[in-house]
Amino acid sequence: MTRRALSPCSPTGLLLGLATLALTGACTGNPTPQPPPPTPGPVATTDAPAAVAPDTERGGRLFDKWWAERPYKTGFTPDDPTTADTPDGSGGPNDDGTLGQPGDRPVLNTGHDYRLENLFGWDLRGQNGIYGPSYQNKPYVLSFDLLDPQGLDPEALKAKLTQGGDGVPAFGGVLSPDDMNHLVAFILAVRGRELAHPDMVFTLDASAPSNYRLNDGADPAVGAAHYDDACAGCHGDDGTKITLEGGAHSLGSHSRTQGYEAWLKILNGHPGTGMKRQVPEGLDGAAQGKWILDVLAALCDRSTFPKGEKATGEDAPDDDPRCGAYLK
Repeated sequence: MTRRALSPCSPTGLLLGLATLALTGACTGNPTPQPPPPTPGPVATTDAPAAVAPDTERGGRLFDKWWAERPYKTGFTPDDPTTADTPDGSGGPNDDGTLGQPGDRPVLNTGHDYRLENLFGWDLRGQNGIYGPSYQNKPYVLSFDLLDPQGLDPEALKAKLTQGGDGVPAFGGVLSPDDMNHLVAFILAVRGRELAHPDMVFTLDASAPSNYRLNDGADPAVGAAHYDDACAGCHGDDGTKITLEGGAHSLGSHSRTQGYEAWLKILNGHPGTGMKRQVPEGLDGAAQGKWILDVLAALCDRSTFPKGEKATGEDAPDDDPRCGAYLK
C-alpha cells in the first residue's frame, strides 16, 4: 500500500514529532518550512482475489473440448472444416470461429475443431501417439508429444499454448490465464504420472482395431463395483440409460471400441456436462490408472453392459483384441 508522508501538524504527526518539537519549531506559530507532500499514488487494495489454484480436473476437460466448457460454451462455434478457405464460425479473437498464431495468420479448421484432444491425440502424444501416422493417422495431429519427459518445461509449454506457433493455435486468445494454468497443470500431472498416464491403461497396437489394447492386470469384478459406485447413477445399471456420440453407443459399446477416449473421460469428466472426475480423491497416478483399467475391463462384458437397442454404432465382436481376455 502506498504510504503518504505524515503531516507534522496532524495528530499522528504530533505524537511522533514530540521528541524533535523544540528543534524543528513544528506546530508553533512559525513552523520550519516543509516541502510539499508527494502526490498520492494508487493505493493497493487488500481484498484483491487470490490466484486460483490449478485444477487438473478442469484442465483435462479443457484439453478434451475447451469450447464446450463454461464460460466458453455459448461463445465459440468452430470454423466449418468443409469450407476451409472461408472462416465461417463465430466467437474467438477473430469473431469467426478461428484462432490465431504468430504473424496474425488464422489457423483454419481442418477437422480438429480447435480441440487439443484432436491436435495432440487422446493420449497427448501427438504424432507419437494414437492419432499419429503409425496408428490412426489423423491429418491434423501435431508433432508435439506433450508426455515426452524431455519436452517443454512448464513456462515454455504455457508460452507455446498461449502464443501458438508451429501449427499450435494461440489458445491465449480464448482461454483465461487461470484456465491456461489448469490446462498446463493437467498436462504436466499426466506427464509426471501424478495423474493416471495413458500407458497405465492401454497399449498402442497398429494391428488392433482402433490401434490399442487394454493392459493386462485388471480385475473386472472390482471394476464392476467401481461402476456401481460412480457410474450407474447416471448411465444406468447396464450402461444404456444415456447414448453417446449422437446415439451411436451405449457406455459399454463405446468403452469396448474407444477405450483410449474413455480413460480421459473417467479421469476428468465430460466437458460442458455435470460429469466430473469419477476417480476417487486421494489416489496417486498408479492407483488411478488401475481404477480406470478395472472399470474398462468390467465394461468389456457385453451381457452386463450391452450395446442396447437404441445405439446404432459398432460393438466389439467376438475375439476383439481391444478388450482381450476381458471380453465376454
